[in-house]
Amino acid sequence: MRLPFINREKEIKRINNALSGQDVSFIVIYGRRRCGKSRLLQHVCREQDVYFLADQNAKQLQIMNLSHEIARNMNGFN
Repeated sequence: MRLPFINREKEIKRINNALSGQDVSFIVIYGRRRCGKSRLLQHVCREQDVYFLADQNAKQLQIMNLSHEIARNMNGFN
């Protein structure tokens, strides 16, 4: 069981507003390490958006993993 977010309502609202707007948005999440940045994005994107965290794996593996994540979230994407 995951713990609920505490005092993150403001950040969640700002990210949701940026994602739901008609304009193209570029969102930057920054902060010291291990403060919950990735977990915050996973929480916001859990239902409808594609969330992909790149790592140090080879380029082809990154592309394959990204395409699998897109296919999981978007009908008709193979």
